[in-house]
Amino acid sequence: MVRKSYVTDDDKATFVCEICDHAKVADVSRYKDIGRALTVKCKCKCGHQFEVTLEKRGMIRKKVNLAGTYAHISPLGDKIEGHMKVRNLSRKGLQLELNKDHNFQVGDTLDIDFRLDDVGRSPVLKAVIVRNVQGRLLGTEFAEAEAFDKNLGVYLMN
Repeated sequence: MVRKSYVTDDDKATFVCEICDHAKVADVSRYKDIGRALTVKCKCKCGHQFEVTLEKRGMIRKKVNLAGTYAHISPLGDKIEGHMKVRNLSRKGLQLELNKDHNFQVGDTLDIDFRLDDVGRSPVLKAVIVRNVQGRLLGTEFAEAEAFDKNLGVYLMN
């Protein structure tokens, strides 16, 4: 079976060996002008050879139900904290559902903390920027410094 890897805006792709689950992030900028899906051959450090199809299109958005917490410091210095559920996840951001109503605005920054439901229960601690608000549902984008996460890339591909 040929796996897919989605090329990020900064021309990187994550390659995951189906035998040992070793993940490697590589620069694939030399393929950026091809304009179509391209299959490349990979060789893992365990010796396994496999093929991966590179695609540059919208981010993978994976539906999830992961519990976590959030915190926000208001302009007045008040700390707002609560519990949340991550409803979907991509390399660029996530949708979260708050456990109670708040008056978050587009542009607010939250610190979030949750664990993936992968084998290692990988922790995710990131700053996110609110991009849209629909009641208790927030669409967020990872802050630029937080954007790339190898564990997240592997998780989204499985």
